[in-house]
Amino acid sequence: MLGFVSLKTAETDPLLALCLIMGMATSIAGMFLRWLSYIRKEDHADRPSRQPSKST
Repeated sequence: MLGFVSLKTAETDPLLALCLIMGMATSIAGMFLRWLSYIRKEDHADRPSRQPSKST
């Protein structure tokens, strides 16, 4: 969201605009991957552990 504020200024330089847009895209992708890792961690914590039964 902060990138949209700078976008109007970056429109004058195409390279700067490209770098800004790429930075915004990688930031969103990073947040998505962090969310996925959180979901996977929570899913893994909810599953019962598969430890072999001890027979004596």
